[in-house]
Amino acid sequence: MSQEPIRPWPGQETTSSRLLWMSNSYAEAADVLSKALVEDDFSQDYLSTRVILHLCRHSLELFLKGALTAKTGKAAPNTHRLDKLYETYRALYPAEHFHFDTPFGQEIFDSGGGLFPETLQPVQSNHDQRYRYPTDTGGKPFIEVEVFDAQKYATVISDFRSSINIRVASIHFKWGDDFRHPF
Repeated sequence: MSQEPIRPWPGQETTSSRLLWMSNSYAEAADVLSKALVEDDFSQDYLSTRVILHLCRHSLELFLKGALTAKTGKAAPNTHRLDKLYETYRALYPAEHFHFDTPFGQEIFDSGGGLFPETLQPVQSNHDQRYRYPTDTGGKPFIEVEVFDAQKYATVISDFRSSINIRVASIHFKWGDDFRHPF
């Protein structure tokens, strides 16, 4: 089957559009790989799960930065901290339907630190490294205790991808606070 070459971005695309649609592509890649893991078409090992979760995490970071840039017209914040990005996102997008679940715990968004901020802060500060490196920037190995149920995660990641897709389209096409846009 002959396929046409894939062309680059149109030059007039805004930074927010690029961030939002790239976020959507990372979520799609995570969805495809998580389904491949379930179907035994992707290596059945723990390292594969880290790749999938990194794609989800990076999708979320790009989405938050794109949403902030779209709303403010300013450059994306120079941080990888999801808690900080999410705090600003929720201030700019307060409607409940702009909140969504992720494949990792909601504590990653708790900018107040929860009941035990001294235990949550290290997780939040190096969350961007957790799925793409075996150690933190200081060389300390991450303590991995999570068991990855591929079937369960495939469902959660599929839902995450749908949530990202809906919100990307809503923000990009300026549908406002109403996701019931006629398709």
